[in-house]
Amino acid sequence: MRQRGTAAHNTVVINNKNSSEVWNGFRVARRANIGNRVIGKVTPEQTVQFSAAHNGYKKQGINCIHHRTWKASSTGCEITDVLQGEFDSAIGVLHLHPDISIDLLESKLEGKFAGNKCILHSAEYEIILEVTGADLSVEDSTWHPEFGIVIASKKLLLRYKQSKVTYRINWKKL
Repeated sequence: MRQRGTAAHNTVVINNKNSSEVWNGFRVARRANIGNRVIGKVTPEQTVQFSAAHNGYKKQGINCIHHRTWKASSTGCEITDVLQGEFDSAIGVLHLHPDISIDLLESKLEGKFAGNKCILHSAEYEIILEVTGADLSVEDSTWHPEFGIVIASKKLLLRYKQSKVTYRINWKKL
């Protein structure tokens, strides 16, 4: 059941609810419907942007639509979430592979946001994640590469402080 829930995926959990109603491991009702899909073309700067929204929380009695936009290049990406409507709490979840290590750093971005930053390390890359509009923390999690296999890992939690949150992720090869 936990693996089927919204918190087990790299998305946003609103009011501690699933975005679709999960009955059991293989039964889901009142599913989120995806809309507003936009897929952009590669720009001269070699970036591509795509976005979509879903209404799953409305089907769970929460008057909120989750919009997500991705802007990607060969050296990074920017993810922007906009929560349109009413909500009491929102937590973004980013699950990490077990081989990733984390350094948490706190910073201020021009005094406007209590911005959060972390540096992720893999064998070949250094990945810098900066977040605006949310507070960043780390928790234990699990990774399931195949049925019946459970491996300890970490996840990043982003406690949204406003309805628009941006994740800026840049990587460089070591």
